[in-house]
Amino acid sequence: EKNRPKVTLVDHVMAKRMRQEDYLPFQMNPLETLKVFSRSHLLFRVAIIVFLYYTGVWAIVSTLMIYVTRQFAFTQMMVGQLLSAFGVCTMFAEGVLVRIMVPRLGERLTLQIGLLGFACQCITIGLAKDTWVLYLSMLFSVLSNLVYPALSSMVSRGVGPSQVGVALGAMNGVKALTEGFGPLCFGALLFQFEDTRLPGAPYLIAAMFAIGALLASYSLKEDGSMGRDGVEMEDIQHEEEAEGLLDTFLKVEGTNSEG
Repeated sequence: EKNRPKVTLVDHVMAKRMRQEDYLPFQMNPLETLKVFSRSHLLFRVAIIVFLYYTGVWAIVSTLMIYVTRQFAFTQMMVGQLLSAFGVCTMFAEGVLVRIMVPRLGERLTLQIGLLGFACQCITIGLAKDTWVLYLSMLFSVLSNLVYPALSSMVSRGVGPSQVGVALGAMNGVKALTEGFGPLCFGALLFQFEDTRLPGAPYLIAAMFAIGALLASYSLKEDGSMGRDGVEMEDIQHEEEAEGLLDTFLKVEGTNSEG
């Protein structure tokens, strides 16, 4: 009978730990990410970078095919070639280049190169007058595809092992928020600037978002460590577990007293 409360407490902790590690990374509500970022100043800065970058990304993802078809009279074959070029650049960046640059340059510098490359890509598209310039802009996507791997690596190394899923899930939550905001914003901008002297203005605005993310990246540490933030997230988890232990212990003691 003396060991009974201990067994109950151990079972309670194990069940709670499994719920945290299994549930949060995969079913993160985008609005719930605000609670995660409020616990860590560095994660909050990462969230700003992710929001600015992916809002700009949707300028290309959601409008580029319409833009090149209307402004440059792209045929279906030309659109396919453009998408193929983008796909090849993406595979090279994520499969080869990121494995070379992150170990040699570090996460922060790789991230900054990627953001600068994305800004150049947006500017090139926005100011393009000939079709070959659009194909040239796809080369910058080699660099822009370094952004998310560099950020993921930085966050994974910076937080405690039990908090990696929470942090990455929160990043994906911010990306999910931009999926609604980005296409709505840049679709409207494309319509507004379509018949003006600068129809590529939405992409210049997207470049400004990328530059904003680049400036925000300078607040990150060179080594990608979370510093005190990672410890604070671990402390919060331990405090929550301790509160759960105390509640369970009091309930067990109350039951034994009644018995």
